[in-house]
Amino acid sequence: MNLALYRVGYFFREAAKNVRHSALLTVISILTIAVSLILVGFFGGLLTAVATVVDQVSEGVRISAYLTPEIGQSEVNHLVTQIQARDGVETVTYVSIDDDRARNRTLLTEEQLAGLDEQSIPAEPVLEIVLEKSRRLKSDLRDTAEWVKALKGVRSVSDVEVGLDRVRIGIAVVEVFRTLAWAICVVLVVAAVFFVFSTIKLAVHARQDEIEILRLVGATNRFIRVPFYLEGLFQGLAGSLIAFFVVLISHQRLQTYIREEHLVDIQVNLLPPSLVAWFFVGGVLLGLLGSVFSVGRYLRGA
Repeated sequence: MNLALYRVGYFFREAAKNVRHSALLTVISILTIAVSLILVGFFGGLLTAVATVVDQVSEGVRISAYLTPEIGQSEVNHLVTQIQARDGVETVTYVSIDDDRARNRTLLTEEQLAGLDEQSIPAEPVLEIVLEKSRRLKSDLRDTAEWVKALKGVRSVSDVEVGLDRVRIGIAVVEVFRTLAWAICVVLVVAAVFFVFSTIKLAVHARQDEIEILRLVGATNRFIRVPFYLEGLFQGLAGSLIAFFVVLISHQRLQTYIREEHLVDIQVNLLPPSLVAWFFVGGVLLGLLGSVFSVGRYLRGA
């Protein structure tokens, strides 16, 4: 038991010694990890928010196939069956000419309705087609456009309206933003790992003679590695704490600013549970990753 406690104490003392000997680079590594965690979390939140907006826009997409007024019920049923059988169609709803007139009536003001009889309100029979959510993606837009073009050629269909343009624009914006965000995130993560790697590499170089002595007296590579792993763990955890408190303070300041300056009582949550988990798990992983790469590079043969 005493030997185990001595080992643990030795590991922590050696890790603290390494941190003291390269204090400046350790601080830079910690700050780089903190900035990386904050920005990666920020871009991740933005990507989620933008994707949600596009998803909400795509949910509002309806394909409206306007039918000729003289179409019979049997032909309507045949069209509904054919469209419903198409892969990717969620629902097909038939709106009769009377129902469409009643719907259009609600869109007109009292002034517009004044002097109009019921038959003067424009109306057409229409099929309201809703695609499955998975079919509103970029890869399916071209197929949907081709299908809409083919639907316009059906004898009983007078016109087809579909709001694909706004979905195309939304998806294009999301893809450009996602590419840039991922590129920035990768650069930040690599930078954080690099600084941890450099810090621990210097510590390994500074202790080369001591490491050789430890090997001569029978110390295992695992025993030699542990202090460096603890150093990386310390850097990652310190970066996590800084990132957490920076965002926490920003969250509190933002809430105060919104309520006191603009007198708006809304909740803006900059610290969802997923972001808190990313701060601590991501920070520890970045620190450990840098230490593993560095120690693995300079202590071969483990």
